[in-house]
Amino acid sequence: MKNCDFTSCNLTGVDFSGCNLTGAIFLNAILAQNTFDGAKLEDIKIDQKNLQLFENAGIAVNTDQTGPATISVNRSVLSRKGNTAV
Repeated sequence: MKNCDFTSCNLTGVDFSGCNLTGAIFLNAILAQNTFDGAKLEDIKIDQKNLQLFENAGIAVNTDQTGPATISVNRSVLSRKGNTAV
């Protein structure tokens, strides 16, 4: 996912559970080189470790799953029910 423009894309329901999104590779290749402005990112599933990466990179995490250009965190994922998070 390099130099991708996700502006206004509907990425609802994307499940990053189990993905290794750690370190500079994620931050540079996914965040810095890709555009998420205006993208619909509701119901994105990420785990606590990757949630921190999104927050550190300045991408808002919206736990009530409203509004575009945010990453919504499924509470069941954060509670570590066996699932699982850019």
